[in-house]
Amino acid sequence: MMNKNNLYLVVFLTALFLACKPTLNKSTFPKEYFGKWVHLVEKDSADVKTYIRNSDKLEIIRGGRTTFELLENGKVNYETSGSSDKLIFKSGFWSFNNKEQLISFVFDETTTDYYVLSLDKNLLKIKQKTLKSVQKD
Repeated sequence: MMNKNNLYLVVFLTALFLACKPTLNKSTFPKEYFGKWVHLVEKDSADVKTYIRNSDKLEIIRGGRTTFELLENGKVNYETSGSSDKLIFKSGFWSFNNKEQLISFVFDETTTDYYVLSLDKNLLKIKQKTLKSVQKD
């Protein structure tokens, strides 16, 4: 039989777990975003990243290509090449702010936000949101 202190501990840990779980806004995420996206680094500009859906005809590039896959269950899978072209795989969560057209990725408790600049059937352009620095007088 569980004593009172253990019961309080279980209740506390359950509440803590539920409070720390990322909040996802899947209802406003456009279905056009679901699927696998491949970084087309050749089409990037200074601060805009370009992704395409169909990578079948892409040339092989040094260092490999970064991809991410947005799943309907709120998860995102991310792949990139590391040192010695070793594949690095991360799984995380996504969210989308429809008002700001802002897509957010959460990997290992780190959130990265991107503005969606354009989207059509097979092309996605995003720009990383940067924090504005506050000047001190």
